[in-house]
Amino acid sequence: MKDNLLTFDDLENLKLAEDLAKTCFEMYSVTSTGLAPEIAYFHTQAHSLGRLDGGNKSSKYVNDIIFKRADHHNLLRPETVESLFVLYRITQDQKYRELGLADF
Repeated sequence: MKDNLLTFDDLENLKLAEDLAKTCFEMYSVTSTGLAPEIAYFHTQAHSLGRLDGGNKSSKYVNDIIFKRADHHNLLRPETVESLFVLYRITQDQKYRELGLADF
């Protein structure tokens, strides 16, 4: 990034990747167990499933991310941690290392 090797499209894709990684991270932080569900839904004006949240009432996203009871299981997939690792390597932004060490 220091040598301006990224194009405008690359920067747009990087921003999208950062936003997606943040959403994946919040899936973990919104649960009381610290484990993300296999399937999640989002509260929108057009879509609401009631009040099936992940249980972590201190999360600012507790009313935004919805889990159905049948989807609470977690298959321990590594994609979120891998995404944080790759984003740290690309951006050298320390926040991605800190998110990877987060303790819920």
